[in-house]
Amino acid sequence: MIGAALFFRVHQISRDGKLAILDAVGFAVPFGWAIGRMGCYLVHDHPGIRTSNWLGVHYPGGTRYDLGLLEIFFLLALGAAFLILGKETRPRGFFRAVLFLSYGTFRLLEDRVTIDPPRYFGWSVDQIAAAVMIALGLAALVGMNKSRMSGWIRYVTSLA
Repeated sequence: MIGAALFFRVHQISRDGKLAILDAVGFAVPFGWAIGRMGCYLVHDHPGIRTSNWLGVHYPGGTRYDLGLLEIFFLLALGAAFLILGKETRPRGFFRAVLFLSYGTFRLLEDRVTIDPPRYFGWSVDQIAAAVMIALGLAALVGMNKSRMSGWIRYVTSLA
């Protein structure tokens, strides 16, 4: 985000340009992130709680959820949904909002199968990050509605 802010400032990107770029990035993130998580899965970097579920992976000491694998499945499903939703024109900010809201919710749920995550003030790091992502998604939704509302107001005032 800091890099994007610097890029926007150096290149003096307009507000509409910023929103278009951020939405394009939001559309692309599930695909790239899924590839990155494949590395996590291949080395079994993120073991979860023990399970007998078919999604379990054999670890020393028993079968556990592999959080990288769970995330790959989620990101591929989200990417497929984005491909379907991307066939029609969506309001600017749509993919960014859906990415933050859905991924934040997923990480909040995934925290339930994480082994002893570090906690601060009773919240795990994933819960904190998920709350921030959900807040960013809600802010993106509010921004989308403001821009739609301002367009509607311009339309109504032009009629008058």
